[in-house]
This record gives sequence, structure tokens and C-alpha cells, in this order.
Amino acid sequence: MTVLNTLREEDYKSEEAVAQFLDLYFYPQHFETATRKRDKSSQLEGIDLIGSLGGKELLIDEKAASHYVNDDLPTFAFELSFIGRDNKLHQGWLYDKSKKTEYYLLCWLWAEEKEFTVDQLTKVDVALINRDKIIDFLLSHRLNETRVEALDEKIRSSQKTGLWYNDKKRPFYFYYTDRLSEKPINVIIKKKALLELSDMHKVVTR
Repeated sequence: MTVLNTLREEDYKSEEAVAQFLDLYFYPQHFETATRKRDKSSQLEGIDLIGSLGGKELLIDEKAASHYVNDDLPTFAFELSFIGRDNKLHQGWLYDKSKKTEYYLLCWLWAEEKEFTVDQLTKVDVALINRDKIIDFLLSHRLNETRVEALDEKIRSSQKTGLWYNDKKRPFYFYYTDRLSEKPINVIIKKKALLELSDMHKVVTR
């Protein structure tokens, strides 16, 4: 088994554990209805769950910071581009128009172990944020989709990994990662700004 496959399996196990935790301790307490979607079509469309709040149906994509367990991460990453299994460049999920995602449920994790089961998760800090609000937030900083794509292309063609456009006055920066097989470029938004944009923020425990 390759390291690559092992990492993918670990990510899948983490996502499953988080989903189970949310199904037990979050959705029943805060949503009127919640239907988990496991079929391939829904997954490709960026829909993990269909929930209802105030009689309104929400298409939700759960995103967990599973590589930063217990780190009290002050940011969250939004994918702009990545290298697929076909070794070709693909658009990331934030601007991908094939995704039907309406809301992201961002999850910051605490657990007894870095690699955890649902029983080892102790706390999940969640923020429910409308996808359009995030895009509008970047637009308010003069970053429309065209400009973001141009910056993404510049970063990737430079082959310089790590931080980009990190100005402490701005609540976001860009990051190019080469330690993962997908070599993603993400826009990293500070948690404080994300919570201000959120429709719901809860700290979920057992």
C-alpha cells in the first residue's frame, strides 16, 4: 500500500467519524430535518447532507480540518485548484460551478488521538456559512473569480510553495502546498472573519 493511499484512507476514516459525530450530537439538536447523502452523484455535486432550518432546505458540504486535530486552528482553507488522480490541473471546490453546495459546515476538531474514531472525538467547533457569502467576502477585497484564477496561475507557475500575499491587515492569504499529492492552492481565511460571516456557530460536545 502506498503512502498516498494510506493518507486517502485516513482522510476517509476521519470524514466518516466526523459525519457520525455530527449526526449524533449536532443535527438532531439544531436542524429540523437532516438527510445524509452518500451516493456518488451527491458527493460529486458537493452535497454531504440536506438539512432544513426555518422551513428552508440547505444543501451542505461538510469540511473538516482533519489534519489539524487539537490545534485550535485560527483559519480555514478553501480550495482554489489541485492536481487530480489523472495528473491534470482541476478547479478547486470553492468556485467549481458543478458543485451544488449552498452552505459549508466548517469543522475544527478535538480528539483523544490525531487519528480518531467517532468515539475518540471530544469536541467539534462548527460554523455554517453560505457559500455565496464567502465569495462575496473575497469580492469585497477586490478578488473576483477572474482575479483569483490569475493569482492561482501565477502561484502555481512560480513553483514557490508556502505563503503568498500574506498581509496582516487582511483577513486572508494564499497557500501553495506540495506535501500533499494534490498540491492544492488554497485561500486561507481567518476564523474570526468566518464566524462573522456564519449563519450558525456552535461548539458541539457529547
